[in-house]
Amino acid sequence: MRRINHFPGDLTSTVFSLHIDYTEIPVTVSPGIDPGECEKLSAFLQSMPHENMRLPPRLMAYHYAHVVNAGGVASIQVNEPINSFAVYPLRKHIRAGVDGDDKTRLCLSLRDDAPCLIVQINKLPVFCLILENKTPAQTGRELRAGREMLDFRSFTTPSDRDHTDAFRQAFREINDTGRTLHIPAGIYQTEPLRLHNARNCHIHFSAGALINIAIGAPGENRRAGAGLWLHECENVVISGLGCLDQRSCENFGLGRNDYAAGMQANEYWQSLQPVATDDPLMQSPLFITNSSRITIHDLTLRNGRVWNINVKNSDHLHFARCKVLSPPASNPEWLDGFNLGGCRDVLIEDCLMVCNDDPFAGAHHMAPYLDGGDDAIRVLGLVGYNPRANGVRLGWACKSPQGSYDFENCDFIGCSGIVVHALPDNLRYGAIRFRNCGFDQNSGIRIQGVERLEFTDVTFSRSFQRMASISDTDNLLIQNSFAGGQPLLDALHLNNVTQIENQ
Repeated sequence: MRRINHFPGDLTSTVFSLHIDYTEIPVTVSPGIDPGECEKLSAFLQSMPHENMRLPPRLMAYHYAHVVNAGGVASIQVNEPINSFAVYPLRKHIRAGVDGDDKTRLCLSLRDDAPCLIVQINKLPVFCLILENKTPAQTGRELRAGREMLDFRSFTTPSDRDHTDAFRQAFREINDTGRTLHIPAGIYQTEPLRLHNARNCHIHFSAGALINIAIGAPGENRRAGAGLWLHECENVVISGLGCLDQRSCENFGLGRNDYAAGMQANEYWQSLQPVATDDPLMQSPLFITNSSRITIHDLTLRNGRVWNINVKNSDHLHFARCKVLSPPASNPEWLDGFNLGGCRDVLIEDCLMVCNDDPFAGAHHMAPYLDGGDDAIRVLGLVGYNPRANGVRLGWACKSPQGSYDFENCDFIGCSGIVVHALPDNLRYGAIRFRNCGFDQNSGIRIQGVERLEFTDVTFSRSFQRMASISDTDNLLIQNSFAGGQPLLDALHLNNVTQIENQ
């Protein structure tokens, strides 16, 4: 079986069916809401204060399949003739075509260098195909090699319905031992998980392991906290193809807790948010604070309540092949993929951020977990999708000077482009570099206050829909970069840019 994660209780798509080399693969709807509830949620969002929060029903939930990539041909079947389609990232040039007498099947060739594909057919929901280059068995063999294992089942019984105490006991048992806690396939219900002051340990969530975070009773509006919170930890590894589901839509959706007063934003946040009294931004699926030498590999996070991977005041971090699936039904905004603040020496590799806000946000202030600016942030091979926000956003409410950010071989889809906010008191960013990146469905650039800004082999797939501006920047380098087919420099409005190199 090529599938990795489709759990009992998951809603299977009735819009898409998928076959890879004639093997049927289930397509999951996340969150698991039916078309009728998507209609209701979309109607509710029409009352939102910002136009870009008013999204159609088809964008409320994402449809996805998570499989092992052995090459071959994927066949996506829909219930209507295919009149238009696009397979992103565009610059990967995935071979695709409509097949069948009734024109209801899209066939596309799978490749090792395109592990995450976003497919849009007609005006149907977004379809995401996640391709892993390692099987769960290979990952398991690597895990067992040379490590002392502790089986999570030794802390549980088959009759357990709540695994909160078992997780707490197991975390205490492995702390500062160098051992690995192995969480096998299964469904685990738990209150939010905490790793505070953890040292020298490894937690592995196997493929088929689903961690369901507890939700409030209807009308309770309780503050649940982060799904998994690492605070003041060092030398901790979290790995595996398992999934943590924060169940935001189940908690805040229609008929449960008050969605209208549940997850609002900006000027409405404090007045309408019933859980805002103790910092709503601490409700991330993965929250890392004041920690060092943390490695997160392969994990899937879905249905998050707020900034999905929220990292503050931490250093020497490595994220590889992490997946986020948090659509508008989870939260109408405040749902970034990565959100960093006060972080140093961070490497992000080959991650997928399918969310409802910026796939990557940095230099984001969040008291009290902030000590200075970001620096030495490297983002390699990230694929980001959202229907309403930016591809990259830096400097929201930030009060510190910032260091360097490097983006290489990244693709941003359905996003408005790049926003780099001006820092207060004439503070500056160091170097911001984009190399070999693509921005599909982009609409603009707004960048201010950078010491050195570079675009090398960067493609914006279409002309900017609004002014693209770069201002108060010391050095600007543009090499072989284009917007809608024209040279990027010709599409930019420059103000107070001291030195320009255009090659």
